[in-house]
Amino acid sequence: MRASVGRYGEETQLQRPDEELMAIVHRELSVVLGTPLPAPVATAVKRWGGALPQYPPGHADRVGVARAALRAAHPTLVLAGAGYDGVGIPVCVRSGETAAEEIITALGGSDT
Repeated sequence: MRASVGRYGEETQLQRPDEELMAIVHRELSVVLGTPLPAPVATAVKRWGGALPQYPPGHADRVGVARAALRAAHPTLVLAGAGYDGVGIPVCVRSGETAAEEIITALGGSDT
């Protein structure tokens, strides 16, 4: 199982020792899953400081407004990628595919 730690504005929480972060994740996963989890067999902490965007509150609304304004002014210019939609590979691929579909539609083509 993989878990990500860190929330916008709480960067100082990531300065905790690895063992403390692992204990927090274990406890929070137990709560989310609704059952106490057994002790992990193996753990690893990878710190990617500054590597992933931290979206502030209201990010999705601001991106929506920017996309609408861009669509109205330049329908073949779209926003896509981790800075807008999420950091995982699947969501980045989906973001790019959605952008391509919007451009094809704006050009009067078919995306099928």
